Amino acid sequence: MRQVRDGATVHDVLVAHLRLGADVAVAAAKAGVTRSSVYEWLRDGGRTAAAIQAGTQSVEDLSPRDAAVYRFAVAAVEAVADAEAQALGNVIRLARGVQRRRVSTTYEGDRAVSRVEVVEDLPPNLAANMFVLERRFAERWNRRQQVEVNVGADAAVDSATESPLPTILAALEAMENRRREVDAELTQASDGQK
Repeated sequence: MRQVRDGATVHDVLVAHLRLGADVAVAAAKAGVTRSSVYEWLRDGGRTAAAIQAGTQSVEDLSPRDAAVYRFAVAAVEAVADAEAQALGNVIRLARGVQRRRVSTTYEGDRAVSRVEVVEDLPPNLAANMFVLERRFAERWNRRQQVEVNVGADAAVDSATESPLPTILAALEAMENRRREVDAELTQASDGQK
């Protein structure tokens, strides 16, 4: 595998950027390769991983290229999983409330004269909680939208003159009612924890 910089290979650069949460296109651009090459390596490495897992192939029997692509595919999958877990952990921490620390240092020349640390407690973030609930428990928490489809002669006549405003207002009212319900549930839950 060719070196990109500082002894890192193309695969190392790709995996590092995937671990940060970059998508394949960005990681490929940073590594100086095409996106299609990355997808080809992932596909080939995935096939090799499946064959090894099935017992039809062993790591020792792989060609140098196949071994490199296999290692890359395994590392890339782990990197993407790490990025997702890190992002979810950040949302969960924000949802629970966090402490923010700020440090201010005053200098005279090169010498630090004073250092002040401020610790601030940030309350739980409702938006972060809703984000997790809507995605993790979508069947219960996802915002539902109702769409009415009219088929037939009546729909063709009325659709030119009807305003979509009543439907939009009804949907907004339903969303606001759901927001109030969730707010009440969260308030009740936080009161129960105290």
